[in-house]
Amino acid sequence: VLLYAGDRPDIAYWAAWLTELGSAWVLLPLSLAGAALLLARRQWRAALLLLGITGSGRLAVEALKSWTERLRPDTVEH
Repeated sequence: VLLYAGDRPDIAYWAAWLTELGSAWVLLPLSLAGAALLLARRQWRAALLLLGITGSGRLAVEALKSWTERLRPDTVEH
């Protein structure tokens, strides 16, 4: 398996860091800042589109996680 990082803590660290870039804690503030910038430029439709896409994407991710009910890996080392 190409991306197995069980014996490579450096790869595991960067994989976790990269995963965090797609989290709601990163994407939502960036989307709000982007929408604010678009609103300041009076690009109302683009701002609404950005917020709509971000919001619907977040809802889709949460729905899929709930629907598949996949066990999430434990992030605490044992």
